Order: sequence, then structure tokens, then C-alpha cells
Amino acid sequence: MNITVFNPLQANLYRKAQSLRKTKTDKADAKLLAIMLMSTDVQCYAPIEHQILELKALVRHRFRLIAMRSKLKVSVSRLVTILFPELFSAVSSIHGTYAYSLLLQYPTVADISGCHLTRLTNLLYENSKHRYNCEKALQIKALAANSVGSSSIAVGFELQQTIRLINNLQEEISILDKKIKKVMIEINSPILTISGISYTLGSIIPRLRVFI
Repeated sequence: MNITVFNPLQANLYRKAQSLRKTKTDKADAKLLAIMLMSTDVQCYAPIEHQILELKALVRHRFRLIAMRSKLKVSVSRLVTILFPELFSAVSSIHGTYAYSLLLQYPTVADISGCHLTRLTNLLYENSKHRYNCEKALQIKALAANSVGSSSIAVGFELQQTIRLINNLQEEISILDKKIKKVMIEINSPILTISGISYTLGSIIPRLRVFI
């Protein structure tokens, strides 16, 4: 037996288009649905697979985590503007791993300008995949020494805590991505055969189930 599901709003609009009378009885409704079955293109109801429902819940949760991370990144930018505005010109991204590592260790300009050059150089070198060296450390220390930023301990602590929250959230997103990948493998969707479509991207494409 095939089952067809109609959107109630669609049925209501179709009823109004058929007659101006507001007659609504079981008999009238049954007749209306019969007319719709004969006169419109309908699709039989297909139960949504368990994995699709799981994937939908995981993807929605991922969107929420990404939104939370975005808000925290906005807070980091705001706090750095207060503490060390010149840093934006010294790094390619304030949200890079090396920038976060720097700010976690030395959140204020007083901390940066007072730290040992070798220690600062090693920190930047190790967390930038060997991209930054002593030259970048000297630049940042010089900027910090002449910065107009605040040396507020309270604001510096807020910055450190916000960065830790972002890092923790990123770890949870990475764990979630592994869970999404596992479900996508179980589904074995042909959409993954498209070049450039990853497990995460494939899971968020609208109407995924038409590819299953």
C-alpha cells in the first residue's frame, strides 16, 4: 500500500481555490483529497531512514557550535583591539594558532614587551609551522613597547579565557565532525563521489536524502 502525505497548508489553499464556501466536513475533506490525488503530481510517502535523522540532528548541532565559536571570535577581536590594537598589522590573522598561543601566554602589551625574546621567538616559531622567527618576534615586541593598548589584568584574563573557550569548542567540533563522517560512511551517499565534496560538506547539502 502506497501512502501519500499532503501539506495541510497546501490542502487548505487548494480547498479555497475550488470553492468560496467555507464548508468543511469529513465528507468534503475526503472529496477534496481525492481530487488532489487525481489532479496533482504527488509523491508517495517514504519513511526517513534512521541514519538521515541522526545526521540531521548532528548537522544542526554543528551549526549551533559554529555560531557559538563565531561569537567568541568576535569577542577576541574586540578584546585585542583594547589590549593590543597594533597586533592586527603584525599577523596575517588574529585567529591563527600562533596568535592565540601568543595571547594565551602574553595577553597584554606589558606582558609581551617584558617577555624574553628567545622565549617569544620559540613560541611563534613552534605555533606557526616554522613560518615566523626572531624577526617577527622583534616586530611584535617593538609594537607592544609603543602600543596604545591597555595593560588591564582583568581584560587580559577575559581574553585568555575566551581563547580557551574557542579552543575547547574547536575540539568538540572536531569530535562532532568524526561522528558525522561515521554516519556518512554508513549511509554511503553517492554525493561523496563528487569531486570536492567532503563528509562535512556532503552532510549539510540541502535535500541530502534525494541522493541516498
